Amino acid sequence: MADVITGSLVYGKTEQDVYEVIRFIGGGSFGRVYEVRDKNRGKSFALKTIETAYLERRDHRALKNEGKLATDIHHPNVIDIFYFHDGEQYPNLPPYMLMEYVAGGTLHRQLESRSSRNFFSLDEMVNVFVQLALGMQAINERLVHRDIKPDNILIDNGVYKISDFGLSKVVGAATRTETFKNIAHIMYRSPEGWRSEDNLPHMDMYSMGIVFFQVATLGFPYRVESGGDVFDKWRNAHLFQQPIDPNQLNPGLDIELSQLIMKMISKRPTERYQNWDEVIQRLQHVENAPADIAGIASLLKNDLMPI
Repeated sequence: MADVITGSLVYGKTEQDVYEVIRFIGGGSFGRVYEVRDKNRGKSFALKTIETAYLERRDHRALKNEGKLATDIHHPNVIDIFYFHDGEQYPNLPPYMLMEYVAGGTLHRQLESRSSRNFFSLDEMVNVFVQLALGMQAINERLVHRDIKPDNILIDNGVYKISDFGLSKVVGAATRTETFKNIAHIMYRSPEGWRSEDNLPHMDMYSMGIVFFQVATLGFPYRVESGGDVFDKWRNAHLFQQPIDPNQLNPGLDIELSQLIMKMISKRPTERYQNWDEVIQRLQHVENAPADIAGIASLLKNDLMPI
C-alpha cells in the first residue's frame, strides 16, 4: 500500500476525480490531514487518512459502514465529506476521507487565544451553541460521533463546523490501547462511554455539554490533578465527581445557560436533554439572547449544502 505524501495523487468516486496532495497539515487522533487540490477544477479540499492497523475485523467493518453514512450528512455546521475510501476501491491507497477544506482554525485555538477572564459575550455564546446544536442534530440523525472536542470543531468565517464524525469505531479502538498518543478525547467522554455501554446520541449530548462549559467559562467542569494514571483520574471524574457550577467560573453567565449546560452533563443519560431540538428551543428562550436567534437557527437548519 502506497503512502500518501506531498506530490502523490489520490482519487474520488472515480479515477477521473484526481487530487494532488499539496501539503501536510497535521496529525490527528487516528490519521494525518493533508491539503489536496482537484486537478480538474483547481479547488482545495482536505484529505484525512485513517489509521486502521489496530482495528479488529468487526470494528473495521463498522468503520466502513459509518464512513459511508457520514457522506450522507450535509449541513452548514458539519464538515462536508465528499468521498470515503474504505481501502478497497483503490487498493494501493490507505483508507481516507475527502472533505471540505476549512482554513479558519479550530474552536480549541479560539479558546486558547482568550485570557482566563475574557469571556464570550451572551450573543457570541448563544450563537456558538445554536450552531453546534444544529450540527449535532444533523449528525445524530445518522450516527453517534463519540469524539466531540474543540479540536474537532472548525471555524469558517464565523460558521462552526463539526468534523471527524463517522470515525467512532477508531476512537473506541484507540481508547482500548495503552499506547494511544492523543488522549484529549477522554476529557469529554460520557460516563456511559467509560462503562462501554451502547453508543447512543446521549453520549454526544454529554460531550458537547463539556464543550459548552468550556465556551461559557474557559475552563473544565472537573478538577483533575496531573500525573499518575490520567485515564483512571478522568474516568473517576466523569463517573463520580460533581461538576463545578459554571457560574463559579463565570459569575456573569446567564443562569439559564448555566442550567442548560448542567443538564447536558448530567451523569444519568435520562436526565439530559433527549434530543437537540430541546436544546435549540431552550437556547431560543434564553433571556436577553439575540432577538433574531430563532431566525438564525431556522436559516442554518434549512440551508442544507448540496455536494
